Amino acid sequence: MKSFLLIFLLIGTTLVAGAQQTGLNGIWTGTLTNDSTTTRKDQSFELALTQYANKVYGYAHTQFIVNDTLYYIMKRVKGTIKDSICEVKDDEILSYNFRGKLDKGIVTSYFFQLNKADSSWQLNGTWKTNKTKKFYAITGQMSLTPAKDQQQAKITAHLEELNLTKNLPFLTANKPVTAAGPKTVEQKKSGQAQPAMSPVSTAKNEKTVPETPENKMPGGAIVPGLSTKQKIGQRSIGSTHTVYFSADSLQLALYDNGEIDGDTVSVQLNGEVIFDKSCLKSTALRKTIHISPGTDETTLILFAENLGKYPPNTGLLVVYEGDKRTQIHFSADLQQNAAVIFKRTPGK
Repeated sequence: MKSFLLIFLLIGTTLVAGAQQTGLNGIWTGTLTNDSTTTRKDQSFELALTQYANKVYGYAHTQFIVNDTLYYIMKRVKGTIKDSICEVKDDEILSYNFRGKLDKGIVTSYFFQLNKADSSWQLNGTWKTNKTKKFYAITGQMSLTPAKDQQQAKITAHLEELNLTKNLPFLTANKPVTAAGPKTVEQKKSGQAQPAMSPVSTAKNEKTVPETPENKMPGGAIVPGLSTKQKIGQRSIGSTHTVYFSADSLQLALYDNGEIDGDTVSVQLNGEVIFDKSCLKSTALRKTIHISPGTDETTLILFAENLGKYPPNTGLLVVYEGDKRTQIHFSADLQQNAAVIFKRTPGK
């Protein structure tokens, strides 16, 4: 079992038919499956690729959960294009969080095909590993689509922690700049921007903290002596994710989805703190939340208590509703929170 686990942890890519992007440039996200019936089949996989003529360079990120523990591996990849076929291979293992010595002789190759009719890449394809003295070769399929939001992709946050986004021009060029300031949850719904110099806001019924020279602290630091609810209210919302549900209870699991570097968060659900100064690890922090039948919408806010060793504060929130599982990759810093809005499916 350990041998198969190590092999699969070394594997990483996926893509999908009909994907429209400029060449192979960009982030591709999807899943990886294998042709063996004895190893895992639910690998989450992402590629960040840059194409120069007939050469391809970039990174591969593979992630999965086993027994409530999140595992990942990040690799550098490179490839060539010849006769309408792109072959991308592992080049270097950059980071991983599982125990055991890696067999660095295992190399995974991924194969993509160019659609000559419209010159688009068909990013569903095949992959294979080489045979070594210890392991047999493994083959499989991959299925990827272009990331809807490249800044929110799980590989992007991990590349930021490793200071590697500078090597991907499409990421640095498209990074959003909000001149009018960030938005709160309510302003995101209405489309109104928040003024760049907004007063300190707090949760309902909390004591308002006036802006004074003493509490205008540099670097986004929080005024000393505030409760967790008040601290969360001091920051605006940087990113919002929406999850639709129909049950009256949901199970939440929180992980650090990148380098385990001491990221600490507090989490608030409709004004109630459900995780207070909790350190994110590869093992899950779990909580069951109950939503009354008459409640159609509820908001969860993730607050970064620190930035860990490698900014920003990034994590994975997994929401379980029966057999349904939704994964949300979030990023927060000392200026902005991340938020998840749970909306009841109409008619449920």
